[in-house]
Amino acid sequence: MSIKMYKLNTSEVVVCNEIEEYDETHSSVKKPLQLLVSPGPEGFQMALIPWMSHETFLRNDSIIAYCDAPPPVEQQYIKMTTGIQIAQSNTTPNIQLVR
Repeated sequence: MSIKMYKLNTSEVVVCNEIEEYDETHSSVKKPLQLLVSPGPEGFQMALIPWMSHETFLRNDSIIAYCDAPPPVEQQYIKMTTGIQIAQSNTTPNIQLVR
């Protein structure tokens, strides 16, 4: 599974499987979650929340950057979209689940 993070020109960061091109101007995003980052007592906290609908179409020119999701974000994405809990070590950052 290739989980990516996409930075949009609206400043949102969307986490999803790799997007699929729909036509020359739009792409299809399935099971998108928005990544929220906020200051917390021990540094920054991250949360993934549902974004738009199960399948959403984006204008290709609205994506300004993308990268592979880091392991803690990828694990939380898999847990939220499939219900599968991936074993993790104690050295990974805490990601809070927001529903």
